Amino acid sequence: MDQIRNLFEKLSGGKPWLQTDNERRTRMGKKNKFESYILIFFLLLFIIYEIYKSFKKKRTQINELKTRREKSVQEIHQALNSNSDPNSRSKTLHKVLSKQYLEKLVDHLLEFQPLAQFEALKAIQIATTEKFNCKLFLDCGGIQKLILILKSGLDEVKKSKKNNEKLEKNLKMNIVRSLSILSCCSKEYRDETLKLIFRVKGMPFITAFIHLCEESVIIQRQSILVFKNLIDNRYYTICKRFTSQPILKSLVNLLAISKGESVTLYSLQLIIQMFKSNNKYVKKILTQLKTKEKLQLLLNVENDLIQKEAKELLQLLEK
Repeated sequence: MDQIRNLFEKLSGGKPWLQTDNERRTRMGKKNKFESYILIFFLLLFIIYEIYKSFKKKRTQINELKTRREKSVQEIHQALNSNSDPNSRSKTLHKVLSKQYLEKLVDHLLEFQPLAQFEALKAIQIATTEKFNCKLFLDCGGIQKLILILKSGLDEVKKSKKNNEKLEKNLKMNIVRSLSILSCCSKEYRDETLKLIFRVKGMPFITAFIHLCEESVIIQRQSILVFKNLIDNRYYTICKRFTSQPILKSLVNLLAISKGESVTLYSLQLIIQMFKSNNKYVKKILTQLKTKEKLQLLLNVENDLIQKEAKELLQLLEK
């Protein structure tokens, strides 16, 4: 052992064995420490690269989604504002309209021309048949947009001249479509939306959709449902304003189209009150609706006036 130590001291330049061994260990420790730092550095570099890669991928996805949305909005604009075949417009709308685009469509509603607005409202009406879309439509300010459309549409109808019948018709159709969406989008929101409708000053838009009942079968069907919602939601004082002969006539035609399906017990009470001074219209309603069974129900209503009217109406029906 001594010989080995002496030999090592000669080879190491006279340094003791123990000192050299300590130096060797120190050098190895420093080397290991340096390698650890290198390893940690590359590990951190790898983590940073993965984070950057993930962030870049996410950002790319967001940009792609944004591009698709913008493209879809452009497609909606083109579909709505083009003079192409209505069926083509509808197909395009159904293609581009989905949950994520509903909010964009609502945002652009006020920018569209009357005919384009009608197509957009038609697409929204289709979309809001789903409960989720209905809530999304309300949350993204759809109600307020429709109220603005109603107001602006009514103003334009008043301003429009007789020689621009197409514009007036489109505006009135938008009013009808807006009312239909507002009152029928969801049972949970129906009372709330109807209250919002009646905050609009004046009643010309109700008159407008009633007058439109005779212009289109599609509008007639929508108006039946709107009218049912209106008279079934305790707006008795509002409905009592239907006093002019043309409106009464339109109501009779509307009720006739519905074949009594949309008429409830409350509706009958209201109708009797509205038509009690117009036997001519009462007879028409009875003839067209054939509501003998429902009139029998009215005999049980605790209201002398209604019972009296019901008896008289039954007598008229039997004749």
